Amino acid sequence: MVAAAFQLFDGLQTVATGALRGSGDTKTPMLANFVAYWLIGLPVGYFLCFKLGWGAVGIWIGLCGGLMIIGAALLFTWQRRKLPA
Repeated sequence: MVAAAFQLFDGLQTVATGALRGSGDTKTPMLANFVAYWLIGLPVGYFLCFKLGWGAVGIWIGLCGGLMIIGAALLFTWQRRKLPA
């Protein structure tokens, strides 16, 4: 179940990252990935894996949570920068 959610949100963040990069914004995806993976996802995964004893599933859940944050942040950014029709 965690891997399925991971794939879904990985696809979302990949498309959103590509759309923003294609529009000339490379800084926002870089910062979103840094914050969500290194400052949120990895520490949460570490806590779940080693402190709560969830093992590899804890790491997956932490990184999946980071992907959810990245996808939401980049989608929000894209929506705000989208040109009017």
